[in-house]
This record gives sequence, C-alpha cells and structure tokens, in this order.
Amino acid sequence: MIYGIFGGSFNPPHVAHYIAARDVFEQTNVDKIIVIPSSISPLKDNESLPDPIHRFEMCKKTFTDVIFSVSNIESKHAGKVTYTINTIRELANSHAGNKLKLIIGADQYNQFRKWHEYKQILELAKLVVMNRGGVKMHPRKSSEIIPADFVKVTNIELSSTQIRQRIKERKSVRYLVSPQVENYINKNNLYRR
Repeated sequence: MIYGIFGGSFNPPHVAHYIAARDVFEQTNVDKIIVIPSSISPLKDNESLPDPIHRFEMCKKTFTDVIFSVSNIESKHAGKVTYTINTIRELANSHAGNKLKLIIGADQYNQFRKWHEYKQILELAKLVVMNRGGVKMHPRKSSEIIPADFVKVTNIELSSTQIRQRIKERKSVRYLVSPQVENYINKNNLYRR
C-alpha cells in the first residue's frame, strides 16, 4: 500500500485542506491519506494554536471519507516540538512494507532544506508537492533540485488565519469549514480571542 502523509497545523481544518488532499489522492497513486495535525512546528508561529486534541477532533470531522485516516501520532506530544523525521520514522515502522509519500505545499518545498534531517526524510518517503496560490517555486541549479512529484491542486484563496479572524470578528464561517467543525468551534469556544 502507498500512504500519503498530509500534516499541518489545521488551525482549523477547512474546505481548501480537504479539496487539496482529495486532489492529491485523485492525481497520484496513493491508496490512503493519513492526516496528521501537528503538535508544535519548529518552523511556524505556534502562538495561536489551541490544544492539539481540538485540532485532531476537528480533522476527524473534516476528513471523513474512507480515503482518509486521521492520526494522533503528533497530537499525543501536546506542547512539544515535533519533527517530521520522527513522525516518518514512526510511520515507517508501523507501516513496514508499505511506501510513504509526504505531501507538502510549494512554500514548504522551497524551504525543505531547513527541515530537521531532511535527507533522512527523503530516504523514507517520496515528496508530493502541491501548488499554493501566490507561491512561486524557487529556481534551482540541477544539483540542488529535491526530487518530488508535483501535483496541481484546486487553488482556493482561503487560509486558517482568515477563518480564525472571521470567528474572532463574530462573522460566519459557513461553507469555509464543515458544519461539524463549525459546531465544534462554537461548542468549545475556540478562536474567540
């Protein structure tokens, strides 16, 4: 089996995340996509992250199709920095005999060499790179090219930051997140401050 690994802060997960992951599934040979909400990313501002368990639960409410499974492999490390290489190693052990593909956006591909132990990641998983609106791929010399499959996903101008801002301003997020996620956000009073 070939597993796609789709990680991110998912703060909150929204329709553009779902559509991008679905596009990757439809355009590649992955059999299943494992969605992994991160604990604390070493390359991002983590100030506005709610408890990883909330993001894990929201991902379960977003990625409901049979082609997805949502993993708490990083959520269980709440409050600690997690590195992709550790997650990949754990998945390689638990899915021995299967292939792994790490799904990332063009923005992350452009800074992939900054990732902790990025060469070891490439030994365990092949990269699948999604286009992102407004992000250009940095030209590289042939000796600097990181091997990857490039996938054109539906570009929807939507970000988790925009959704959090709308919630803070008491604006509707209907159709931007699933109804189940909207209810979860309201029930748990997330993103109001």
